[in-house]
Amino acid sequence: MKKLCRKLSYLIIPIVIWLISIELVCRTQTSFGIKKHFLDTNLNSIEVLILGSSHNQNAINPEFLSKKTSNLAFGGQPLSIDYYLLDKYIDKMPHLNTVFLELSPHSFYRDLIPSAYNGHIYSILYNISYNTEAVSYKNYSLVLSDYEYFSSIFNSYCKTYKYNSVPIINKFGFTKIDIDGRFSSLKYDTAKINKTFVMGHRFTDKSLLNSNKLFLRNSVIRCLHKGIKVILITPPLYATYLNQIPADAKKEVASFTHEIVTEFGIKYFDYSHDKRFNIYDFKNDDHLNSNGAKKFCKIINDEILNN
Repeated sequence: MKKLCRKLSYLIIPIVIWLISIELVCRTQTSFGIKKHFLDTNLNSIEVLILGSSHNQNAINPEFLSKKTSNLAFGGQPLSIDYYLLDKYIDKMPHLNTVFLELSPHSFYRDLIPSAYNGHIYSILYNISYNTEAVSYKNYSLVLSDYEYFSSIFNSYCKTYKYNSVPIINKFGFTKIDIDGRFSSLKYDTAKINKTFVMGHRFTDKSLLNSNKLFLRNSVIRCLHKGIKVILITPPLYATYLNQIPADAKKEVASFTHEIVTEFGIKYFDYSHDKRFNIYDFKNDDHLNSNGAKKFCKIINDEILNN
């Protein structure tokens, strides 16, 4: 019996160590882990908060902004989570004076899927249990919520650590050198880019429209009640992506934007068609690369933060 237990321990202990290693790295050394750490350690000095999906995540590097900024935007982050993050931290940041809310049509047609890994990131790191499974082991471990996804992140981290002594993610949780993507792989050939584009976002679930409008409205109200300036912003998007957003979705969001801007007297900056950005500023059809982000941050400084 003792021999059997010893053999089992030789098998189980390495697996446990492996899982714990993935968990620790994903909680502390990933973009979302580093963002959380920066936020928690700088609550008393943050002046600007960025919320939104991967569009804002990839477009705004706090390193190049003139005011101390926390960018909490993340891939697939819905308007509901924007609100809950804002509500959780707004009273803890005494010098917060500006909040950027992303205004992208796809955000109004999406929400968290209860079984998806990203919901568990908010549950575990931020204690926001919105739209996650009520009783599940996934609520306590990132790696167990989606082993394939988080182990791939861990493997990438190990390769980076082995071959590159310079961190690729800055202290704000932004990837400093982020050029590779669909456009670079196609050698920035516009004909190939146009021919091969497939819209990755869905605009069909209209049942989410009203709830997402309410979440965005509540985020605006929460800020204004605290005397905090609200900036609605749409970052640059490439023509292939823009041209395939359904006309009815564009019209719906434009109507709501006009309504909320008029009602609350807030500013909306639409850079989606900005001609100052060219193909080499994008890594794919709806995300700037790190060079494009640097250019965009200069524009934000000149036209919004310092104006």
